[in-house]
This record gives sequence, structure tokens and C-alpha cells, in this order.
Amino acid sequence: MLQDLQGHTRPDIYFAVSQCRRYIHCHTNMHITVLKRIGRFLLKTSEKGIILKPTSELTIDCYVDADFAGLWNKEDHNDENCVKSRTIYVLFISKCPVLWITRLQYAEYVSLSMAM
Repeated sequence: MLQDLQGHTRPDIYFAVSQCRRYIHCHTNMHITVLKRIGRFLLKTSEKGIILKPTSELTIDCYVDADFAGLWNKEDHNDENCVKSRTIYVLFISKCPVLWITRLQYAEYVSLSMAM
């Protein structure tokens, strides 16, 4: 249910939900605590979300970013979670976000090719 919420109206919880989703088959009590924290955050910010106010002109904008997961000079090449880059892109049509994606990738150039 959180995946649907993050993908449609609440991109602000995208990172937290994706981190929990990685451990869905081998979760611990810590992951359950984090999910409860996300739920409390959503209750406190229930009036927040995406507000769509399209402009009259038809424009298409795409913003792309890639980051080595914030682990510059700290990566452990034996840890599969540390050797991937994070690919992020957001597509806007008439100033309204219609698609936002964040994924772990092995190479930063994948960001631009996936967005295109």
C-alpha cells in the first residue's frame, strides 16, 4: 500500500519505503518500527501531497540526477548495496509531475538513458 501511495501522491516517502522494500523477505523488528514511523509521518502530514496546477502552455521538462548513494570514498566493494549508483528522474508536463523514479543502478550514465 505504501508503494502505491509513494508512486501516486507522496514522493516524499519514496526513499524510506524503497529502503524497507529491500528487506521485505527478511525483515526485522527495526523494519517494522520504520514502517510505523512512516505511518505516523503520513498521519501528521495527511494534508500534504502533490498539488497539480498545470499551466496553459504545453511544456515537457525532465530532471535527471545520479549519485553514488552518498558514499563517495566510503564504498565497500564487497557490499552489493554500496557499489550501486542511485538514478533519479522526474518528468513534468505543463509544470505538473507525471513520473518520478528512483532506482539503484551500476553506472551513472544509465540515469540519462532511462529518462530518455
